[in-house]
Amino acid sequence: MKLVKKVFKNRFFIFITTALIFSVIGVSAATYFPSDDVTYDNTVSGLSSTDVQGAIDELYDVCSTPVTPLITVNDLIKNVVTVGDGLYKDEYENGRYFYRGTDPDNYITFNGEKAGWRILSINSNGTVKIIRSDSIGNRQFNNSFGGNDWSSSSLKTYLNGTYYNSLTDKDKIASSSFSVGGIDDEFDGLSTIVSSENSSKWSGKVGLITVSEYIRANNDETCDNIYDHNSNNDICLNSNWIYNDNSSFWTLTPDDGSSRRRVYYIYYFIDACCDTNITDSHQVRPAVNLISSIKLRGLGTKENPYTIET
Repeated sequence: MKLVKKVFKNRFFIFITTALIFSVIGVSAATYFPSDDVTYDNTVSGLSSTDVQGAIDELYDVCSTPVTPLITVNDLIKNVVTVGDGLYKDEYENGRYFYRGTDPDNYITFNGEKAGWRILSINSNGTVKIIRSDSIGNRQFNNSFGGNDWSSSSLKTYLNGTYYNSLTDKDKIASSSFSVGGIDDEFDGLSTIVSSENSSKWSGKVGLITVSEYIRANNDETCDNIYDHNSNNDICLNSNWIYNDNSSFWTLTPDDGSSRRRVYYIYYFIDACCDTNITDSHQVRPAVNLISSIKLRGLGTKENPYTIET
């Protein structure tokens, strides 16, 4: 038996340990030595294997996999960095922290999608904002009769209706405030953009990220406003983990111009923050805020993402 051979050398302990393992995995026999009388029932063990040796191998893998401790939101912010990839203290909103860089360890499993989401930020009230890594499909921001106000958009209605109702982890989502104020000058610095976005709020379950949230995921100083970001796109796309070269996706941020018909999106081809008509069709990457009481297990890597426990 592989598990026994790997762990024990003494024959006496082999016999005793094998008996215990067989009891755990649901083996019954007149003797614990190889015999035609040995049977195995995986409904007892709950393992996926259908034979004795496979069950032992599976149990060995389970026992040899390190168990990471449960961590809280407060534990996450103890690991703030000032250089490289990681969690940074935000300089524009008090009490907020952002994951920045090319590929920080912020992967999280949500809605049964392993490593399918990533942590964007930890908010001042302890909620955790996450964004889906990939799009859920192309949709208009609003129909031809609407404006660029998120609160009355058809995309808001869809995400907080049909999409929200399809989620398996609804109980982990906080009803929270999203910044939906408009911006009108691409030369404005991030502090002005953040202030403009925060000038209007919408409360709900499912939203998107804003232009400033996208830019703040960079850890390169040359990417601190829309104009500089777009001018240095070859640098900025390599220092921003949110960037996806297969997805031009909507943000929440409207263009505050006179037409009220345009909203910013991230144009994947050149990693630019551009405004476009509300009736255009672009990809959608939902964002939600997780309740502050969640506990996480895992390392945040793509291979070992955070899993949520409450």
